[in-house]
Formats: sequence, C-alpha cells, structure tokens
Amino acid sequence: MVGLALALALAIDYALVTVGRFREERAAGHDVAEAVVRTMATAGRSVRFAALVVAAALCGLAAFPSDFYAAIGLAAAGTVALSLAAALTLTPALLAAFPHRIGACAARGTGSGAFARLARWTRRHALPAALGVGVLLLACATPFLRVHLVRPVGERQLPPAAEARRFADTVAERFPQHRADAVVVVARTDPARLQRWAGRFVGGPDVEAVGTATAAGPGVALVRVVPKADPAGRPADRLVRHIRADRPAGFPVWVTGRSALDIDFTAEVVDNAPRAAALIAATTFLFLLLMTGSVLLPLKAIVMNTLSLGASFGALVLVFQDGWGAGLLGVHTLGGPGYWLPVVVFALAFGLSMDYEVFLLSRIQELHDSGVDNDLAVELGVQRSARIISSSAALMCLVFVGFATGELLVMKQLAIALAVAVVVDATLVRCVLVPATMTLLRGANWWAPPPLRLRFRTLRAQARAQDAGAGAGA
Repeated sequence: MVGLALALALAIDYALVTVGRFREERAAGHDVAEAVVRTMATAGRSVRFAALVVAAALCGLAAFPSDFYAAIGLAAAGTVALSLAAALTLTPALLAAFPHRIGACAARGTGSGAFARLARWTRRHALPAALGVGVLLLACATPFLRVHLVRPVGERQLPPAAEARRFADTVAERFPQHRADAVVVVARTDPARLQRWAGRFVGGPDVEAVGTATAAGPGVALVRVVPKADPAGRPADRLVRHIRADRPAGFPVWVTGRSALDIDFTAEVVDNAPRAAALIAATTFLFLLLMTGSVLLPLKAIVMNTLSLGASFGALVLVFQDGWGAGLLGVHTLGGPGYWLPVVVFALAFGLSMDYEVFLLSRIQELHDSGVDNDLAVELGVQRSARIISSSAALMCLVFVGFATGELLVMKQLAIALAVAVVVDATLVRCVLVPATMTLLRGANWWAPPPLRLRFRTLRAQARAQDAGAGAGA
C-alpha cells in the first residue's frame, strides 16, 4: 500500500511538471518534436534529479538492520525507479503522439496573478517572511517533544466498532492467559523450577496473572505472564524490563513476546536513526550539489525540509495522541502515533518534499544561468513553478486522503502525516520560506569553491551544447 500511494504521488508530480513545460515550449512557437526535446532537456532533467533524491532518501531505510524498514525502503525505491522510467519514456511519447490534446500555455512573466503577487511580496519582505514562517514551523513542531509512541498492531489497528476488533477484545477479556500482549518467559530448566521463580511476579503492580509453566522441549520450559490491560502497552513494557532485570542465578532465561519484540525494535530504531538520517542528508546534499553547483543551496534545502517535517510530526501528536479533530477525521487514538511511523514518514516525506525543492530550484537556476539577477530569478522561478507545485500537492493530498479513509490505523496515520507534510511544504516552505531565504542570501546562494565552481560551469556548458545539438537534429 505504501508503494501504491508513492507511485500515484510521483506519477502526478512528474507528469504535471513535464506537461506544464511542454505547453510552455509550444506557446513559445516550437514545433512538437522540438518542444518535446526542449521539455526533456529542462523538465526531464528536474525529474531525473528529483527521482534520485527521493530514491536516496528511501534507501536510507536500509541503514536499519530490521528487514521491516529495509523492505519498505527498497520496495519504495523500486517504485521511484519505475515512475522515473515512465516519466522519461511514456510521457514524452504521449506528448509527441497527442499534442493536439494539450493546449499551449505561455510562461508567466512579471504580470498579475496570486503567485506573482506573493512572489513580489516575499521578495520585498524577505526577512520578516523568513522569520515568521520559521517561528511558525518551529512552534508547530513543539508537540512532538512530548510524543509517546505506541504499538498500533494487530486488532488495535481497527476502530472499536469493527467486528474483528470486538471479537479480539472479547477473547482477551474472557481468556486473559492467551492475550497477544502476554510476556513469554523461556528458560533452560524444568517447568516446576520455572514456576517457583515466576511466582515472585504474582501480585505485582503491572501483573494481571501468571500462567502455568509448561515444557517447551527437552530441558526447556516456558511460562506466560499477563500484564494489566492498557491500550498503550505501558504495563507490558515495564513488566518486560522488570523480568529482564530480575534473572535467576541458577538457569538462563529469555524474555520474548510482542512487547519484548517491540522494545527491542524501538531500541534498534533509536540506535540506528542518526545513521539513517545522516545517510539521507549526505546523499541528498550530493545530488543537489550536482544539480545546482552550489554548496549552500543543498544545506538550506535540508534545513527547510526538516522544518516542514517537524510540523507534520507535531500534527501527528495533536491528532493521534491528544485527539484533536479525531472525530472529524474519523480516526481512533491509542495514546500516541505508531512507534515505527516517524522513521517511515521522515524518509517518504523528505523525499517527496525534495521533489518540490528540485522543481523550484531548477527553474530559478535556469533563469540565473541565462543572466537574470538573483532576486528577479527567484521571483520568476516562484511564479513559474508555484502553480505546478500547488496543483501537484493538491492531487497528491487527494491520493493520501483516499488511503486515510480505510479502517487500518497504520494507513490513516501515514496518510495524514504525509498529507500535512505535503501541504506545509508546498505552501509555507516553497512559496514563502525558500524564496525569502534565497532573496536574503543573494549571490551567496550560488557559492562554491573555485575549482568546483569551474567544473560545474564546464559541465553545464557541455549540457547546453548537447541540448542545442539535439534540438537542431530534431
């Protein structure tokens, strides 16, 4: 389901950017063949870099030892590759085959329109706009500082009124010893000896019942310790830690079960999240450096995306932990978002947000390379890309909202988190914060060490010459 949502979102992104540029080239007077060539040399380049950045962010999930994250990351990266292949082959073929179905649309200059007025206002009030949006995004992220991650697994993913959920709750109530959250203690000893040791937990503050020890194999016994019922699983977590800290001296003991697995999984996430984030940031920086030839723009892009993600994480806490708007959105809460969610949302939303960053920067860079000064290039770049970015974000949100209408809580949380991230990124970040900071930085936007700057200048000149030759051949 994650791959399907991502495929639909990226297909919308890449198709809109390509078709929008083709309409501009046709309005400029180019015939169909030349318009397709010029479109793929400009919009096609943006799509290639955008796909590389998204795939790099998703492959960062492979930094986790768990097959769960690695499977999501690699499967989603494969989806990106297929979307890119379609954008570079199928889309231009359809443009060439059915040009009469696509009207021409001239690139917007410095005229009227909502985005034109916004671009000019942002350029004139760059400092207060940047400070205001930055403070607002930081404020929206503060609820995440008190996040309590829970385990929306099994029947708890379904709403309380669902038949399967009611059946599972009835079984857990009438047969507590078989509850899915029971802590399973396995020991290399006989059942009688394990039963005597497990008796110390009877009547504990987090213990509902202690089962009867049974033989699990030659010289191996197990016993189930049932924690007190709690949707967030806090008694079960405390019980696992208590049992692990109170191991007997006479025989080895292992503590397993769903709660123990979740604790170990969470520890793995905490231990490996910095490495995954560093890998995602490093690969994103590299690809944006190759695209822009600037050292500062990739760093700024990473900071901007992190701010928009913080707002998305804050919204998760407000909805799924505090219950704000839960009834209106048709979701049920378990005391917090899923413990696996921040990592997956970070990778997916970071990559999708970089889509918009690449589309906007490529427009601005194209104007800057043609001789337009930095401030005007930023203004024109916003005007010419904001409509595409906003349309793409709106359609992408429709995709995510469609997945949020299902019953599974895990998909609701993921879809709402991604929808919030996309809306914030396409409006406050791309239309206000990014152009405001680029206006403030002026010429520093394009700074790079002299050897690197000379190298990128040569590469861009060669690329323009190749594009010109391809256009003449067409």
